[in-house]
Amino acid sequence: LHPSLIRHRVPLPPESASITIMGDIKFQAASDHLHRGEDEAAARLFIEAAELGHVKAQCNASILFDTGRGVPQDPVRAALWAQRAADQGDSQAQFNLSTFYLHGRGVPKDLHSSRRWLRKAAHQGLPNAQVHFAAWLRTEGKQDEAIEWSERAAEAGLLEAQRGAASLRHARGDHHIAGRWLKLAADRGDAGA
Repeated sequence: LHPSLIRHRVPLPPESASITIMGDIKFQAASDHLHRGEDEAAARLFIEAAELGHVKAQCNASILFDTGRGVPQDPVRAALWAQRAADQGDSQAQFNLSTFYLHGRGVPKDLHSSRRWLRKAAHQGLPNAQVHFAAWLRTEGKQDEAIEWSERAAEAGLLEAQRGAASLRHARGDHHIAGRWLKLAADRGDAGA
């Protein structure tokens, strides 16, 4: 390099930033392949991005191994990738890992671990996790908490939660609030509301 160019040289990002950028690029390319129906290419790139620590790619790799889309179905690898993403705070991966533990798919069946991961996902605001957490609380006889979690998911627009919140409120005699939840569900096209 010419000496005058050295002082204007842009510093390279640290290695961790380069890895993050590469993970983002691979994740985007994998998403593009997936949308075009190129499952094997998508899976390969999701796994490469996952190996670089890309949390959404780890979650997607888990789903692909769970369903066998673009890769041979492998519940153990599905649970492993879900665990990695869940450990990094991905609420969808936490919810998925909860179901793996609930059903003993890829991991030993463990209701305590299932509930712990479900609760984490619910606390992060994932509506599907909130409605399932509400159902779990209901089975434990914790009606007030079940209503709270069901209504959180209902407020996020989840039809299943709106029906569930209406049912819970109706059982308590809160018919006005139950009717409000049913109306919201009906307004969104739920024929059963």
